Amino acid sequence: MIGIDNETLQTIQHTAVKAQGATGKIQILDLPQERDGRYGVVDADGSFQVVDAAPDFRRHQIASVDEVAAYVAYASERLGANPVVWYDDNLVQIVLDDTPESSRRDCTTVHLLQTPQWKLLIDLAAASRSWSQKQFIRLLRIELSGCLGQDGPEIIKVLRTIDYGSATAGKGNIQHGRESLGQELESEVRSAAGEIPEQILLRVRTFKDPALDSKWPIRCAIEIDSRSGEFELCPLPDELEEAMVEQLDVIGTLLNNSVQCPIFRGRP
Repeated sequence: MIGIDNETLQTIQHTAVKAQGATGKIQILDLPQERDGRYGVVDADGSFQVVDAAPDFRRHQIASVDEVAAYVAYASERLGANPVVWYDDNLVQIVLDDTPESSRRDCTTVHLLQTPQWKLLIDLAAASRSWSQKQFIRLLRIELSGCLGQDGPEIIKVLRTIDYGSATAGKGNIQHGRESLGQELESEVRSAAGEIPEQILLRVRTFKDPALDSKWPIRCAIEIDSRSGEFELCPLPDELEEAMVEQLDVIGTLLNNSVQCPIFRGRP
């Protein structure tokens, strides 16, 4: 029997006596002096044995795609693992043992967290949203900070100097920033600083991961309701999807150039 202190030994002896009179029952004992995962079992016949519990499945998380290669090398060399890497637009996952007899439940994961700017454009593509002039300028200057590029100051200047007016015109005339309100009256949105653009080009990072710092061009339409003076920003169809495809290509290239194990796009 392993080394057991007197208090634990008395507990085992007492439990064993009880077990002899409790046919079919098994008692589980903590063994405080032993390492984690080892416990005592008193069978129904009073006999005692020490049992090692199966270790918990690995559920590690690492901070960046840059760390995947180092962890795969560690798992292969130190843990005897046979890893495989999977990736998609939400995570990179390392399955430590992909052999036929494995349960494939030991995994290490990199969660790909979207940037606030990317999340915002995803939301706008799913459902339109309107802003006042002041709110729209704040949207471009702050919430989409760093995405406007060199044209940003000029676009902001145009939006700051907008005024609203009306003039007589034929009905049915709809242009950017201008639409007829009735038989003759026409509302108009104009800027003294230049023409209000119909589209702007944003350059947006998809993920917060420091290894994935590329910015992808996303064309967005600017829609103006000349009656209410409200603005909408609408990502053009397929712009976000195409950017994500390119981002996943970058992740695949990064992994294939650094990781020495099978790599697949998808989920295990």
